Amino acid sequence: MNPYYINSPQQGEWNQSDHQAVQKTVFQPCYFRILYLSDANLDIDCYCDGVLFASNLKHSHALNYLQMNPGYHQLSIERNADGKKQVLLRQDILLIPTEYMTLCVVEKNQGIQLYAIIDEVYPIKDKIQKLRIINFTTQQQLQGELAQKIVVKNLNPLEMTPYINVYDNEREVLKITCPMRGDEHLTFEEVDFSKSIIQTIYIIEDRQTNRVSMLKLKDGVL
Repeated sequence: MNPYYINSPQQGEWNQSDHQAVQKTVFQPCYFRILYLSDANLDIDCYCDGVLFASNLKHSHALNYLQMNPGYHQLSIERNADGKKQVLLRQDILLIPTEYMTLCVVEKNQGIQLYAIIDEVYPIKDKIQKLRIINFTTQQQLQGELAQKIVVKNLNPLEMTPYINVYDNEREVLKITCPMRGDEHLTFEEVDFSKSIIQTIYIIEDRQTNRVSMLKLKDGVL
């Protein structure tokens, strides 16, 4: 898929068609990862039910927790007088959650602002070997240590929607869809499984490129 962009109007307001569009949008719980692609190494996780928090911030003064409502939002990363960055929330950009989404911060002439929402399928390349699953949730606690080999197979060649099998002591414990193409065997450097039952959203992070992909349970725990 090609990325699409939602640009903030100069007057800070949306026209009627924008409001009609958001009224038709069903906001499902979904994690976002906002990648700040410059020297500050700023990663922000955004949860569209109203919680946004920043993690792995290089500068401690940057906002690390922010409560917001779904709807019209803009995250603005601007420079202080000392040249450091700070994160501000502005109410003039629309974040539309989808099943798989990556948000990127792009450089502008005046500060650094979030304008790009990229909804795409990220193909796995042979050179990518180290990924990790974070924010992993399931409907039951997994027993034992999980295998480090994750098998990605293609469910439907026409839809290009593979799934990932996760094995616990050679026993398949769950199957999840993921936005990846082709048949690949991936070695995970780290697998972090939380025990929460609140969400079934998964994030795969590629440490080599700082790209992330969204994962969602297909049939629950097998």
